Amino acid sequence: MTPEDKHRIQQWRPTIPDDGLRIRLIPSESAELMPLKEFCNALIELAPDIRLKKDDPDSGPSPGIRISDNITYQAVPSDQELGPFLSALAGTGAPIDSTTVEAVSKLQAPALIDIFMAPQCPYCPTVVSQVLSLSQANPLIHVNIVDGTLFSELAGNAQIRSVPTVILDDEFRWTGTVQLNEIVDMMLNRDPARLGSDTLVKMLQDGSAGRLGEMMVEYGQIFPAFLDLVGHPKWSIRLGAMVAFEYLAESDPQLAGQAVLILLDRFWEFDDQVRGDVLHLIGESGYHPARDRVLDIAKQDLSEEIREAAEEALTNLKRGS
Repeated sequence: MTPEDKHRIQQWRPTIPDDGLRIRLIPSESAELMPLKEFCNALIELAPDIRLKKDDPDSGPSPGIRISDNITYQAVPSDQELGPFLSALAGTGAPIDSTTVEAVSKLQAPALIDIFMAPQCPYCPTVVSQVLSLSQANPLIHVNIVDGTLFSELAGNAQIRSVPTVILDDEFRWTGTVQLNEIVDMMLNRDPARLGSDTLVKMLQDGSAGRLGEMMVEYGQIFPAFLDLVGHPKWSIRLGAMVAFEYLAESDPQLAGQAVLILLDRFWEFDDQVRGDVLHLIGESGYHPARDRVLDIAKQDLSEEIREAAEEALTNLKRGS
């Protein structure tokens, strides 16, 4: 941290609320963790009103510095990048016009935005500040600021050729200066069926599993990434997906039946834990045409637990016929 950075932090410190601020360090085994950790330690030494907490490795991009539930830095803010970081940390980001605020309030599904920057880039701080203002206007907008020079592998995987580059949902990108209205328009007009699993995971983590089920009913289709969540290895994510599926089964049994057939096609790709959950959902769906295929599963040489799950599903399907 440069003397200029330290001076800026000391000048900024009086703006910290009386109850202090908190930052969370998302750990990792990678070498990039150390500069992030050193920055956090230097920051709280200069501003003891800030508390540092170690976060769950699965809570966000790792390693990373999480300054709010929807803002993460995979970067060491310095020089001109320090200003947007401190403003966002204190919740005093750049103002945005009322039209944009009204537009982002209509967002229904999380929007995941990555901003690739570099410390020497003169245009990056402005873009970072602009996009961070969106995340402060709506908590469904999750922003991750990535130093492409420090996280060179991430930059390579994202095929970053120049900075700043803004990427929405791993699909839409803008390079150089950006117009917020373009990003907002894309967020609002995305095809929900094309939302990636990371975006849907955010919905589940935000407690919006029921809303995910509603959206599939509204659009009359099963979102492909949703089925990945049903088979996700992490139990908490599978549980959220199951809640969404149960809403689906109650509101649109025919659509739930489509999901059941796809899950049956993929059944043998799952491990035993997931298979048991999938059989439970099939039974809860009441989709009688699936009964013969579940019966075939029950006849296989499976663990006692999976056999019992298949038999329970058969009982529920018979009851629903």
